[in-house]
Amino acid sequence: MTATRSDTVRRFRLGEAGSRVVKLSLKTWLPRLLGLAFWVAAPLFCLYVIWVGIGQLVNNVNGQIPGIPGSFAAVSHNCQDQLCVTSGTFTSDDGRLVEHNLIGDYRWPLGSISPAVYNTSSGEILGVAPPWDPTSTLTGLVGAFAFVLIWLYVFAMTARDREAKSARLPDIARRGAEPEPVAP
Repeated sequence: MTATRSDTVRRFRLGEAGSRVVKLSLKTWLPRLLGLAFWVAAPLFCLYVIWVGIGQLVNNVNGQIPGIPGSFAAVSHNCQDQLCVTSGTFTSDDGRLVEHNLIGDYRWPLGSISPAVYNTSSGEILGVAPPWDPTSTLTGLVGAFAFVLIWLYVFAMTARDREAKSARLPDIARRGAEPEPVAP
């Protein structure tokens, strides 16, 4: 039998692996892709989210900059070429420490008063970020833990079902065989 033009076109569209024709249909690759996403990609992504979330909690909950808390008043702001320097006065929150002519953050505009921390050992003024809100991190951690727990449950149930099926296989094979004679 000779190959017709439609056979040639069909084999070209479906793809050919050696001597057999491979179907490239949605029914064959979609379940495999979804299985790969559920069994491999999603758990790895959740483990990554858990790793990053725990790191965020460790670094930000009760994480305080070492030094004396207070405020920095920017007195002068000098720029030359693209280098800017802000100098000013630091005053501690309790008012006992006042340091003049300290270099602060170049982004603080002239005349501004910004919350800051003064590190006495290095003489640095560090800006204080607004308080960190852990809501999004905790939500991500809870969702990732929930998915991992569901995934482990499904994995355990699948393994249990496969084990039960493999234990029943010899019984099914024996049912088709001749019954063994009973000795008198």
